[in-house]
Amino acid sequence: MKPCQSRMRQLPGALVCLTALALAAAAAQSQSLPAFTGIQRLANADMALSLQASTGLYCRLLVSTNLLGTTNVPAPWESVVTFLGAGAWRHTNPAAPAASARFFRAVELTGTNHVTGDHLVTTNGDVVIHTGWHASFVMNWSNRLGTDWTNVTLFVDPTNAFAGLPRADLVLVTHDHGDHLREPMILAARRPGGLLIAPQAVYNKLTNAALKAATLVLTNGGAAQVLGVGVEAVPAYNTNSNFHPKGSGNGYVLTVGGRRIYISGDTDNTPEMRALPNIDVAFLAMNQPYTMTVTNAARAVAAFRPRVVYPYHCAGSDLNLFRQLAQTNQEVEVRLRRWY
Repeated sequence: MKPCQSRMRQLPGALVCLTALALAAAAAQSQSLPAFTGIQRLANADMALSLQASTGLYCRLLVSTNLLGTTNVPAPWESVVTFLGAGAWRHTNPAAPAASARFFRAVELTGTNHVTGDHLVTTNGDVVIHTGWHASFVMNWSNRLGTDWTNVTLFVDPTNAFAGLPRADLVLVTHDHGDHLREPMILAARRPGGLLIAPQAVYNKLTNAALKAATLVLTNGGAAQVLGVGVEAVPAYNTNSNFHPKGSGNGYVLTVGGRRIYISGDTDNTPEMRALPNIDVAFLAMNQPYTMTVTNAARAVAAFRPRVVYPYHCAGSDLNLFRQLAQTNQEVEVRLRRWY
C-alpha cells in the first residue's frame, strides 16, 4: 500500500480539514495520489469527502478516532471502503452515529484482485460488501485460516452479472420469485465445488442436476456451518398478503468473524424479525405491495436495533424518509447505495 497523508477530522457540529481546503485542489496536482481535494457538510449532516485517485488503480479509505495511539500501540486504522480509481471520487460518510472525532486517510493498493465495496471489520479479517442490483449483492471475507489468509466469496440472490469479481464459494437464494432466482446466473456465479443454500421451493425449480446436487436445503429455523460462515434460515413472509406465504422463503442470519449479518429477503415486519438479537448489519427489503413500507421497516429497526442498515429491494421507496425515521433517537447508521 502506498499511503496518502491524513487530512480530515470530524468534530460534533464542525468540520475541520487539517490542510487548508483552499489549497487542497492545487496541492493535489503535485501530491502523490490518492489525495483529498474537498470536504462538505451536507444538509442532512452527512460529511462528503472528495478525493482524486489514479484511474484504474484500487484505493482504500480508512478511518481512525485516534491519530496518536499509545506508547507501544500505533493509531488504530479501520478500512471503510475499497474503490477503483477513476479520477474524481466522492464518499459520503453518515453522520450518525457520530464519533467524537474521525480522521481519514487514503491509500493506493497494489495488485488487481480486490473487491470494491464497504468494509465490515470482524474479529478475523474484513468482510467487503459489494452492492449490486435490486436484491443481489456480494460479500467477500478475507480471513486467517491457521497461518494463511484465505478468501470466502458469498453471493446473495444473483440475478445479474458481477464482472471482475471472484466466483462464489457460497450462494444464498431467499425464494423462488424471478427477481431472486435466475438459475443461469447462479451457474455463472458459482465456482466449481461451490455450494448453494436455498429453501425447498427454490430447489424444486432447479433444472441443472449438478446444481441440485450442490444445494443444501434449509427450511425456516434450519442452520449450517459453511467455510467458517454460520448460516441460519429465518422466516420471511407477508403478514397481510399472499405474495410470500410463510415457510416458502428464507431470510438469513450469517455469523462471520463474530459479526451477525441479517438478510431479510422478501418479508413484512414480522415478530421473528423484531426478535433478532445482536445484529451488526441488516439488509432490509422495502417496496409495496411486496415487502415493507419505509414506516414498517423503520419500526422493525427500532425493535431489533441493528448497528448498520442497508435498504435494498427498494424501487419506488422514499429512502431519505426511511433514514430519517430509522435514525430518530437511535444509534443506527443507514447506508444508502445505488441498487438501480
